[in-house]
Amino acid sequence: MTRQKKWKRLVTPGKIIPALLVLLCGLGIFVALGVYGFNSRLKEMFRLNRELQAQNYVMSEFEYRLKGISYLWDRGRWGEAFHLFNQYYDQLRSRDGLVKLPVFGSTQEELEFYLDQQNPRTGAFMNDVYPMCVYHGPTENVLKHIEKLSLQLGKPVRLKYRLAYLDQINTPEKVLAFLDDVSTVGYIASKMPQTSFHLARDIFSLARDEVHYRPEDADRLIEKHDLYHFSPEWKHAVLQWFYEAQDPETGLWGPKSPSGKLLKLDLNNTSSILKAFRDGEGNDIHEEFPLRYVVPLLNSTLDSLSEPPPSDGDLAWMHEWNLKTLKSLRLMTRYLWKDIPAPELERATALCKKHIRANFEKYYIPQEGAFSYYPGSEHASLDGMTGFFIFHEIGALSPEKQRYLWGNAGDTIQDESEIEASRLTQAGLRSIAATHNINSFRFYQDNPGQDDLLSEARMVCYPTPTSVPDIIELVRGLKRFLATTDQSMGNWVSKADVNERLQPVTIREDVVVTADIPEAEVHTLLRKTGTCVVIGFDLLQIPRYRLVVRTR
Repeated sequence: MTRQKKWKRLVTPGKIIPALLVLLCGLGIFVALGVYGFNSRLKEMFRLNRELQAQNYVMSEFEYRLKGISYLWDRGRWGEAFHLFNQYYDQLRSRDGLVKLPVFGSTQEELEFYLDQQNPRTGAFMNDVYPMCVYHGPTENVLKHIEKLSLQLGKPVRLKYRLAYLDQINTPEKVLAFLDDVSTVGYIASKMPQTSFHLARDIFSLARDEVHYRPEDADRLIEKHDLYHFSPEWKHAVLQWFYEAQDPETGLWGPKSPSGKLLKLDLNNTSSILKAFRDGEGNDIHEEFPLRYVVPLLNSTLDSLSEPPPSDGDLAWMHEWNLKTLKSLRLMTRYLWKDIPAPELERATALCKKHIRANFEKYYIPQEGAFSYYPGSEHASLDGMTGFFIFHEIGALSPEKQRYLWGNAGDTIQDESEIEASRLTQAGLRSIAATHNINSFRFYQDNPGQDDLLSEARMVCYPTPTSVPDIIELVRGLKRFLATTDQSMGNWVSKADVNERLQPVTIREDVVVTADIPEAEVHTLLRKTGTCVVIGFDLLQIPRYRLVVRTR
């Protein structure tokens, strides 16, 4: 029998089809095992990130290394992606090559440490074995910390090397190609907690105008300190691109398929993009680019805030959910508040309360006075400050923001009464709290103005046990945590930045915080003028009830 006839007998349909099925099954099993191994290792990497932050390792590249790996995978560079993924997994486990923060003897020493982290070839604060598209986010985060340290020392912000990586996107043509590339993802990549669209949002800060930006954000940091400059044509091209990229059906920005279909409801990045189009009171910034699709955007935001959290053990998705929650609240209270119709305002308020309560129940570490970023953590972390930043967004630390969101104290205080000192009891406060949803009471010598609700408080007490402390107790605990922690920078939050945010908050050093009425301190106030004022605050730190206590 000839070789050709033998071959024909071997490849008959009855034999080749089962063989192909076996091959495909084997390939499917191989892929399934690979995906299972990937998911298992990814969860472990987020657990290690939590552990390493607590041990004071520099982890500012963590998220961006994973984004870079996801980008390579989505572009079909699977071998490179798997190699970097497994290499980083092994490094996180062994600690080999990771940088641990020293105990700094001075601010100058800390500044020099961070300046030394810059890559001399790219100018980025990022490992250069990863694709260039992930360089800007971690670089901007570290630059923000360097800026705070430099300002503390009274020095200009200067780097050792120029930001050479920005040369690759420094013309309108280059940056538009970059934006098209990183904003287009495949189906599998869209199912990850975060996608390469985040990298498009990262560079959007470079297009901010010189007037409407928040100094505490990283926006304009690079141009402000003459580290790199972009032309007006470049900035206009970027603004135009983002303006046209908003999805009409949801009002959101996010990753899209090659055909232009939105693949992910990305509240995290949408919130960061919106600040280039609207100011903190919901006014359009650019006449040429007024915000569109406001109603679907508001509905998407409220629906997102109504979603249940992922399971506590799924740290990768919990990591993203925490950021999304803060960003969604920020989006609603900064940019859309005046667009919320009256029937939805009650829902929006309830969602704010829901997430504040969840933050304390899952992440607050009372003995340390601060928050962890992941549920079940033993210790607080700088990235856990997202739990505190929520209070910025609801106006608890700013009289101006509180008036903008909730009204003047004269309007928010729903009722008031006057009693003799002998009738001031814990049971009486509990009764008031139950009727008016009071979370805490603050005691004052005299009736405070709205600007003095924090600075003039002498005592704080709680009518009933609560998981949410009064903002006075919270701020005091956060200041204590920042003064004692060796942590300098988390994945994106720096200690210098948080200290700067807390600096304007004035609280008396001798303020007394107790579970029950501080009777001795109340009597001290009454002896001075015969009067003291007790104001009840709800969960959002809004004044709701005023009680005047007199000796006669």
